[in-house]
Formats: sequence, structure tokens, C-alpha cells
Amino acid sequence: MQSHFSKEVIIIPNEHDQCSSETPVNSIETKTCTKCGNDKLLKDFRFRKDKGYYIAKCKLCLNNSNKEYNKNNRDKERLRGQRSYTKHRVSRLESKQTPKVKLARKGYYSKKSEEINSSLKKWRDENPIVVKTKRKEHRAKFSEKIKQYKKADFQKSKEKLTDAYVVNRIHSVTKTDKDIIRQHPDIIEEYRYKLKIVRSLKEFNKTINQKQQPCYQ
Repeated sequence: MQSHFSKEVIIIPNEHDQCSSETPVNSIETKTCTKCGNDKLLKDFRFRKDKGYYIAKCKLCLNNSNKEYNKNNRDKERLRGQRSYTKHRVSRLESKQTPKVKLARKGYYSKKSEEINSSLKKWRDENPIVVKTKRKEHRAKFSEKIKQYKKADFQKSKEKLTDAYVVNRIHSVTKTDKDIIRQHPDIIEEYRYKLKIVRSLKEFNKTINQKQQPCYQ
């Protein structure tokens, strides 16, 4: 059986050696790709740790082959992915909760956040119908959870008097467009201060009324 491996010896001059002007420094193993037929370095091939050998196709040819196969067998691959997810769902969720994995994921997303967001935005812009359908299905499936989340988020915003809550209050009173209101942070801050005063007065009146109530024995 003919091997696809070969060795290239890199030779550089040695200034300190008077007897020999060339000294072998390093040897690099190469491998011939069975797809494109080019000789490439071993780093350009995927290594199978479970089998202990390099795959015959280089990474570029292997990726192109996988893309072509997935394109021609989309339904089959989707079904296979669903079965795999169902089978390993619990173990995957448990592995994601380990401190090591959490730290690694956090570091990856912090470095690639702009690239990931840009890629997602590009995909959403190119597939508006798919995005609209998926969002509609998601809202129908988790309608109760979404209502509970919105209710809890509204209460949280109301307690903290966030900008979104204040803008909504100003819009409900003045009927002014929200985008225009957001362009005037001084008005938002002034209205927030007004709401704080109203709350303080309500709390004060509530305390006075409680003290003035007669005590019956």
C-alpha cells in the first residue's frame, strides 16, 4: 500500500559552524489529499484521536464535501440532528453547567460577540420569511411564559423607573412619538423626578392614614 506521507527537510545556514554551511533544523511531514491531489502539511488535515490517524481528505476538501452533502440531504441531516439532540440532551446540558465550560463559553462569546452578532443579523436580513415564521411559532408555543415575563419585566421597570417605563408614561399622557421623547433625556429625567415625588407623597399619606386610624380594644 502506497503511503501518502512524505518528509521535507528545512535547511538553513549555520553562521557558527565553519565545517558545514548548512544544518538540518526541522523536519515537516506532509500528506497528499486524496480529493484535490495536493501535498499539504499535516496541520491541514483533521486527526482522528479515536482511530489514531489523519483523514485522507484535507480540511478544505472535507468541508466542501460536507457542505455539498448537507445541501443535498437537508431533511435527512435535520432528522439525524434531532435524534442526536434528543439522545444526548441531558448530558449536554450537564456539561454546559460545569465551571470550566461556562468560563470557556463566556471567553469565546466576549471575543467573538461582534462577529457573531454581525453574522446573525446578516442571516436574519437574508431570511426574513423564515425569521417571521419562527418568531410566530415561538410566540404561540410559549405565549403564557411570554406574558409572565412581560408582566415581571414591567413591574421591575416600574419599581426602578427605567427610561423605557418613563418614556411609556410620557407617551401615554402626551401622545408624543416615543422616538422623539428618547431624543430629550432632560425631559425623561425631569418626569422621572416627578414620579418619585408622587410616590413619596403617596407613601407619606398612607403612613398618616394608618396613624390616624382609631384603635379598638
